[in-house]
Amino acid sequence: MAMAAFAAKAEDVFPKWSDLTTWTEPKVWSDDISPMRFAVVRSSATGCEPNCPEWISAEGAIEAGTPAQLKRILKKLGRRKLPIIVSSPGGNVDAALQLGRIIRKNKLDIAVGITKFSDVGPG
Repeated sequence: MAMAAFAAKAEDVFPKWSDLTTWTEPKVWSDDISPMRFAVVRSSATGCEPNCPEWISAEGAIEAGTPAQLKRILKKLGRRKLPIIVSSPGGNVDAALQLGRIIRKNKLDIAVGITKFSDVGPG
């Protein structure tokens, strides 16, 4: 089954741009995407104490209020500069640009990835 997915051509999934009369938005994203949530995370890897890595997990769709959420997290962290690990399908372009400016202004490292919570969830 995985082999069939890799063998599919782009034309099988997305219509040709030249035939816009049949264009419908492909169902790439789920309709129930949650808004972005931020959580300060500490690794639970065995043997990392007392210097376990920490980061800011940012997961979900970017919405108009997302930059304000990041500012609140950074204010709580004070002078600590934690990297941000982002998993997002996208969202509000203006809010995403604001996030970029906040990240650059604070000289934060950022990467695309996913945080897997063990035992307890964020919050």
